[in-house]
Amino acid sequence: MPVTSTSVALTAISKFAQLAKLINQAREKRTSEYLVAWDSQKEDWLLEVAVAAKEQKEHLEAIQCKLDAIDALLSDPQFHRIFDNYSFEASREAINERRRMLACAAAGSIDPTMSVAEIARTERTIRELDPQDVLELHRLSKLPSPTAPGVSNWSDEQSQARLNRYNTLIKSPSFDALLASGCVYIDHQTGYAGATPDAEVTSMGHRVLRILRAYIKLRDEPIDTQSDGVTGQ
Repeated sequence: MPVTSTSVALTAISKFAQLAKLINQAREKRTSEYLVAWDSQKEDWLLEVAVAAKEQKEHLEAIQCKLDAIDALLSDPQFHRIFDNYSFEASREAINERRRMLACAAAGSIDPTMSVAEIARTERTIRELDPQDVLELHRLSKLPSPTAPGVSNWSDEQSQARLNRYNTLIKSPSFDALLASGCVYIDHQTGYAGATPDAEVTSMGHRVLRILRAYIKLRDEPIDTQSDGVTGQ
């Protein structure tokens, strides 16, 4: 019986169908394994959230945050979705250290001093950042701010301080991530000493640091990116 183009096409379709079946089987298997793996790890992650939440509770008490405001935030369905977003992000995260960071972010989002819209936008930004990026952002925020925004009559000493902050940022491996996420911006104002660039932490960058206060306190030391943990551990 001669081989026709129709029979060749049918054979090809049959093989493709078999391939599709194999792909679906693999997908179902991976989904099942993924769910089992996350179920076994979720309790540990939630425990880290609880520890960070205790730190956040102490902070809110220290700033005399009203209990009614905390209850209102925790009762908001939109806040529940933010928490679910952190849980989902943690469930698919391969790096243990970043899962810890997300646990601290979930707890740190309990912050009635911000609107739920600000908390949600900050959550979307944190998704773009790695632990090292956050610590670099914290480091940059601690450098002295030599001039007030919009002031251009700075001295040579102030210009050098601006340049130091700029160099700290551009030499950082987190430069691209911090700039792209909107956590920092480059200021190229011209003063009496000439054009001197500066690196400023934006309002978004400061919100990221506020929400990750517990993580920064926990990890305010260099992270060993080669071993996925804190140096020395």
